[in-house]
Amino acid sequence: MILDDQQLSAAKEHLSQMSSLIEERETREKISSNPLRKVQISAFRGFAAEAKKEILEYESLRQGKYALPEIVDLANLPKLLVQTRIFLGWSQEHLAQQTNTPLEELRRYETNCYLGASLSKKMEVAKVLDIDTTACFQIQTENETHIPEITDLHSIDDIGWSNFPIREAFNRGWIPDHTESNRTEAFKNWMSDCTRGIIASALHRKGQSVKRTPDGPSILTWQARILDLASVVIEESNIPKFTGDDRWFKNLVTLSVQPDGPSRVRDLLLEQGIVFVVERHLPKTYLDGAALLSHDGHPIVALTLRYNRLDYFWFTLFHELAHVYLHLFSRHHSNFFDSKILTRKNQESPTGKQARDQVEDEADRFALKKLITAEEWDRCQSRQYPIIQNVIADAIRLNIHPGIIAGRIRKEQNNFTILGTLLGQGSLHQHFVGDCD
Repeated sequence: MILDDQQLSAAKEHLSQMSSLIEERETREKISSNPLRKVQISAFRGFAAEAKKEILEYESLRQGKYALPEIVDLANLPKLLVQTRIFLGWSQEHLAQQTNTPLEELRRYETNCYLGASLSKKMEVAKVLDIDTTACFQIQTENETHIPEITDLHSIDDIGWSNFPIREAFNRGWIPDHTESNRTEAFKNWMSDCTRGIIASALHRKGQSVKRTPDGPSILTWQARILDLASVVIEESNIPKFTGDDRWFKNLVTLSVQPDGPSRVRDLLLEQGIVFVVERHLPKTYLDGAALLSHDGHPIVALTLRYNRLDYFWFTLFHELAHVYLHLFSRHHSNFFDSKILTRKNQESPTGKQARDQVEDEADRFALKKLITAEEWDRCQSRQYPIIQNVIADAIRLNIHPGIIAGRIRKEQNNFTILGTLLGQGSLHQHFVGDCD
C-alpha cells in the first residue's frame, strides 16, 4: 500500500519501467516465440496491474473519491486507519503528533498495516481519525469458550458488572480498598485504567470438561491484572525492543537445571524485551498461561502456576513463548490464553477426537523443539527404555531438568503412571513466594 507522495512517485516510476520492460519482451516474443518469455510477460503484467491498483487507490483517497467501508470491524480496521489518514490529507507526522506516537513507530505501524500494535493503540488512532468503531464491540463469542473477543468496558451495564469477580479482586489486594462504600465503581475505574477501556480476550484455549466452561468476566479481570502487573515492570525497567531473535533459548533451557532456575526466568526474558509475570488464576478460569501485548507493544508472558510441578512450569513457559514468536506479531487481534497444558487430556475432546487447532499445535511443536531438538530426542535412550536411570542419564547429557524429559515421555506414551518422582512435584511454588498464595 502506498503511504505518501514520495512512495507514489516511486511507484509511478517503477510502473513506467515495468511497462517498458513488458513492451520490450512482447516485441521479442513476436519475433521469436519462447515459452519462458510468455511466463515472464504474464508475471510482469500481474506486477504492473497491482502497481496500477495501488496508485489508483492512493490518488482516489487523496482526491476524496475513495469509498471507505461503512462498517468497521477488526479485520478491516488496520488498513482503514491508513486509508483514512490519507483521505483526510494528514501526513504521518501530523498523525504521530495527534496520537502522541513517535514518528518512526507510526511509520512502522503503517508499513506493517499495524501488526504489532496493541488493540488500545489502534483504537486510539481510530478515535483521533474520527472512525466509528462501534461495530468492533458487538458481542462476539467463540464457539467453545463463550468469551467476548472484544469488550468495550464503557458499554457494560450494571447487571453485566455484577458478573465480575469484584470481591475476589479486592480480597487479593489488586485494588486499593479505600472506597468501601462503592467497590463496584472502584473496580470499574481499575479495569478501565488497566485496559484503557478496551480489552480483548480472543483465542482462549479451554479445558475439555464440558462442565468447566471458562467464565468470561473472570478471564477479563485476570487479563486486566496481568496488564497492570506488566505496566509496573515496564515503568520500572529499561526494556529493550523485542527483536524476535531466538538464539537465547539455549540459555533458558540451561536454567532448568539450576536450583534457582524458575526465579531467574524474569530477568532473562526481560533482557529479550519480554515481560514475565505470575498471577494465580481466578476461580472458573482454569488458566495455565497467556501471551499478550502491553499497551505500548511489549510482549507479555503470564503464568498462573496452577500445578506445583517443574515439568509443567517449563513446558507452559515455552508454549507461551511460542505464541510470542510465532503468532503474537503476525495477527491483528491476538491474545492467547491457554489451559490444560501438558495434561493427559489436553488434545482430546469429550468424544476422543482432536480438538486443538493449528495455532496450539504449532506452539506445542515449537516448545518441544526448543526444549529438546528432534535429533537429540531421537537419541534419548529413555524413550525406548523409560526408567529413572535412563532419564537422568539423558538429562545430564542434554543439560536439562529430568522432569522435562519425564513429562514428555509420559505424554508421548500416554502413560501417566511412570516417572512421577522426576517431575519436580512440590518444587515450583517456592520460587514464587507471594505470587502463588
